[in-house]
Amino acid sequence: MATDLTLLINLEARDLASGAINALKGSLQEFGAMGDIALGLVAGFTAVGVALDAAVTSAAHFQTTMNQVQQNTGANAAQTAAMSTEVLKLSDTFGVSTDKIAEGYAHVLNITHDAAAAQGIMNVSLQSSVATGADAAQVANVLTNAMHEYGLDTSTAATEAQRLADINANAAHVMGIMHIAAQDANMTLEQFASTTGRAIGIAAGMKIPLEDIAAAEASLTKHGFDAAGAGVQVTVMLVHLIKPTTAASDEFARLSKITGVDLVRDLAKLTSGGMGLVSFLEQLHQA
Repeated sequence: MATDLTLLINLEARDLASGAINALKGSLQEFGAMGDIALGLVAGFTAVGVALDAAVTSAAHFQTTMNQVQQNTGANAAQTAAMSTEVLKLSDTFGVSTDKIAEGYAHVLNITHDAAAAQGIMNVSLQSSVATGADAAQVANVLTNAMHEYGLDTSTAATEAQRLADINANAAHVMGIMHIAAQDANMTLEQFASTTGRAIGIAAGMKIPLEDIAAAEASLTKHGFDAAGAGVQVTVMLVHLIKPTTAASDEFARLSKITGVDLVRDLAKLTSGGMGLVSFLEQLHQA
């Protein structure tokens, strides 16, 4: 894509050009003599030149970033042009750097392969990341991965508008789970996003609700674990529940026999999607 005047205006006119114009106006007001006015004009035009140089540099950087997104996602030229417009709009709206939004877009598009859906998902992730100060690209990546793992990044609605509405609603729902878990836990949204990815993938394969994973990690942070440690512990717990050690299997059988709480059956239900993690842990606690 060629760097053109429209792109320069979109990127920098609102900041750099307005600053240069104000400097020029100030110079003209300050000097009364014709010679002084000439000096003011020179100073003003110099400022405009500096601003335009900065605008060209910024635009070229943005162009390179979007070219990289296009190469990394396989988007076509029309999709990339639309994405560029959306990145600039979202950057203006949320005050997030174009680089971070473009990086987030690349993550979302690589997962969903759906440019239209990616716009809605990015919008939802930015609302939460900006509100909490979290890394926008990281939040977008984890949000989209969670949606994809649970099959929430697609819709079979009859119309395109309804399909996108479904995906946006799913994005808001999943983002809400992540946001509330971070609020209720001893961690930030950024920490939650950086520590739960693997656990979410495993849980989705086991058909364990996302809410259970969020609750489990949040709970651990209230009992001495930091966010990273809680994420590791939840992941390890899931792995061991999928394939318990011989000692663990024997202990489940022993507890089932002496307590009447059928943990062997419950474990089979958990790993086949017939029971949630929270319910299983309640049974284990009872035993």
